[in-house]
Amino acid sequence: MSRPTCALARVIPPTPASEDDLRSMRAAAWHKQGVLAVSLESVTDSWERTLLEAIGSRLYGRRQPPLTGGPQHGR
Repeated sequence: MSRPTCALARVIPPTPASEDDLRSMRAAAWHKQGVLAVSLESVTDSWERTLLEAIGSRLYGRRQPPLTGGPQHGR
């Protein structure tokens, strides 16, 4: 879908990428830049998942648990 070409087009937020668009972007990043973007949930082998999680933690720090709307206990 193309963006509108009217004067108000700059105030319209971009549409979110579809799953197919995201997959294409990940494939292009891999082929052009050697960057691998993988969801840990998509890795079924526990050894591979552990390896990827360790690499991500080393490079970017440990992942934080997702925030929920309720109170956070144990802090």
